[in-house]
Amino acid sequence: MEEMLTDVHAGTTSTLTTPVKGHENDGRDDDDDGTLNAPQQDHQLAKVRDEIEAMRAAREKDLQEFEKKQAEMEATLRDCLTGSPEKTTTWTTTSD
Repeated sequence: MEEMLTDVHAGTTSTLTTPVKGHENDGRDDDDDGTLNAPQQDHQLAKVRDEIEAMRAAREKDLQEFEKKQAEMEATLRDCLTGSPEKTTTWTTTSD
């Protein structure tokens, strides 16, 4: 990436040809066809695989937490329906 710099005091313009931070070639080949070279492709592929694995692990953890909570709720409901004394809730209604 080239960037034009103007020296206001001297009235001259020069071209900056070194990469500006954040404007590096992002792993692109120097032929600028937009493709990645093999080591860069391998690195990008490894990063994507790691992200996918992290998402799978998070989904599995969420599923386990959901199953645990569901089992607790089913046990609570079963206890309420069978009249278990330690889990029974007494409901009262009021009329206005």
